[in-house]
Amino acid sequence: MQSISPMRWKEVFMLGQIENTITEPIGKRTYSVAEVQAILGISRRKAYELCNSGKFKIIRIGRALRVSKYSFDYWLDHFEDNGDNGGIENGINRQKR
Repeated sequence: MQSISPMRWKEVFMLGQIENTITEPIGKRTYSVAEVQAILGISRRKAYELCNSGKFKIIRIGRALRVSKYSFDYWLDHFEDNGDNGGIENGINRQKR
C-alpha cells in the first residue's frame, strides 16, 4: 500500500471541503444585451442605448457588456412613463397607470 504525504492529505481534505460547499448551482446574476433585447422586444441598437443610459448597473468585461439582473429587473418592475420613456424611444410598450 502506498502512503500519502501529509501535504497530499491536506490537499485531499481541502478539495473535499470545497466540493462539499458547492452543492447548489449559483443563480444567474447578469443578462447579456441580447437577453435584454429579447426580454423587451426591442432592437439591438435600442438595447445598447438603454444599457448605456444609466438606468441600471452594467458590468464591462473587456468588450463584453453584462447587465445586473437585480437592477434591470427592479427597473423593469418599477418602469413608469415619466416623459423620458425610461431611457429609450419607441422601443417598449409603456406601462399603464
